[in-house]
Amino acid sequence: MALAQEMRTTNLRDLFSADPGRATNLSYGLSCGGTEFFVDFSKQSITAAVLDALVDEAHERGVLSRRDAMLAGEPINRTENRAVTHVAMRASDDSTSPARLRAEVQAGDRALRDYVDNVPTTITHVVNLGIGGSDLGPALVYDAISAMQSPVRTVRFAANIDPLDLDRALDGLTPARTLFVVCSKSFGTSETLANARRAVDWLRQGGISDLGDHLVAVTARPERVAASGLPIGTTLTMPESVGGRYSLASAVGVSVALAFGMPVFDAVRAGMRDVDLHFATAPARENVALLFGLVAWWNAAVLGHPTTAVLPYSRALSLLPGYLAQLVMESNGKWVDEHGNVLNSSS
Repeated sequence: MALAQEMRTTNLRDLFSADPGRATNLSYGLSCGGTEFFVDFSKQSITAAVLDALVDEAHERGVLSRRDAMLAGEPINRTENRAVTHVAMRASDDSTSPARLRAEVQAGDRALRDYVDNVPTTITHVVNLGIGGSDLGPALVYDAISAMQSPVRTVRFAANIDPLDLDRALDGLTPARTLFVVCSKSFGTSETLANARRAVDWLRQGGISDLGDHLVAVTARPERVAASGLPIGTTLTMPESVGGRYSLASAVGVSVALAFGMPVFDAVRAGMRDVDLHFATAPARENVALLFGLVAWWNAAVLGHPTTAVLPYSRALSLLPGYLAQLVMESNGKWVDEHGNVLNSSS
């Protein structure tokens, strides 16, 4: 590709010298509710011609039609012959969602609200037991919002099967005032279940008899909760069609809701929904979400850059790199295509 060769042999200083309006021409504004995002692609090894070519490539490869199929609830996950429905978690009242999915999402949302509203004020600490998407997303959002307002309940997170991780989470806590969220989509995650059993032992040693009042499960496989032998008092569910790494807006975010209240959790989901709507409706050349993906593909697959740096300036976003590492690598770190053919380039 001639454009790629040109970019490999041209540095950013030359690109800015050749186009005095580069910073403006390759920057975008994105409005989400009352927040304005400024997205600057001018420091990337691209030109307007490269972006045009990338958008053309997206059209030719059916990226936008696949987006539309996902939003329509079609089974684009061919490995499991399943829809990919995390977007629906951010908009339970979306009339464009398939009726069955909308009903499932609304039922789960009602259960989440009822549970959060009825957790007694005597519970002052929440310990989230999960790994991957059941840990990284809630931890990131809790940490970020805590920089702006004080939580009504303190949340700690334990993901590692190393006993020290849970020991540190429990340090200084009182069993009678502590609630555990056992978060596992499959409810078969060995690290999470091992930590949950240790949590039960800790509650018993603290004199707690009504163990179910201190244990809530979040899963897509509720039938496995009873089989686990854990004395779970309440089980909140999420659809099987929601990937763990995308699951924050589902009941997986219950620890965030318990910390800050449902109105704040709803505001988080509303912000996610704003970006979803931009992705769904903005023209391709102005679609910031699409352009982010195309530029990332250009850097990795075309220019061959092996590393992406995510450097939050804000301490409140210090957990973002870890969250994105799972999100991007689990989604895009593939060595075969959807038909099982070995890829000959970076995904």
